[in-house]
Amino acid sequence: MNREFLFGVLNAKLTELLTDNEYQMLKNLSRGQFLEYLFNANVVPNKLSDFETASFEVLDALEKEVFEYVGPDHWIYRYFFAKADNLVEHYNKVYESLLKNEELIENAVFISKFHLIKNISLMYRFNDQNISVEKLQANLLLQKEISDEFLLKAYDLGKQEISVLVKDLVELTVEKADSVLEIEKLLDDYFHEIVSAYAYSSEVEHVLIYYIYRIMKQLENIRAIYYLGGY
Repeated sequence: MNREFLFGVLNAKLTELLTDNEYQMLKNLSRGQFLEYLFNANVVPNKLSDFETASFEVLDALEKEVFEYVGPDHWIYRYFFAKADNLVEHYNKVYESLLKNEELIENAVFISKFHLIKNISLMYRFNDQNISVEKLQANLLLQKEISDEFLLKAYDLGKQEISVLVKDLVELTVEKADSVLEIEKLLDDYFHEIVSAYAYSSEVEHVLIYYIYRIMKQLENIRAIYYLGGY
């Protein structure tokens, strides 16, 4: 697809995403009205009565859409949608391929930051479940923000030391009493600020990444409202 045309398509689609007011309205709808509204707002591709099926179809439609835009060999499609038995290994391989290509190295910088946030989130979840440092090491995503050695050392010393590391790395304050869900919300908000810069980029790949992120985040918010009453 022509890059200029795709750039215009993506920016137009971004204006169609749900607004904060629409999220608030969803909170007051019945289950039946909920899915009806999502269909009429073009959030879900088909009129369904089963929410889980509707959620799956959103992601399936997104995958097909990105496939149409860039094809199966583009790193963005491979990173977000390629099937793999070991996702950690898959993500790391795509990241390493970006590092080896001078034309794509800027994208590796973005993925590195994303992987750092995912690793920190994993550290808190594993700490909460008393999972071994060896298990954490096997599940770390590659990144260049800090060495794995420092991540593993902080994890081994416990939640307080992880929070000290987070403060030094990304200037976020995690309180001792914060739950894993509260910490993940804090990290999500931090990453949202990073990826939102791509909304104003003149590079079509950046806008595509932002679009994928926003669709996935929109679905996450909708699921939280549907099951928990808020997001």
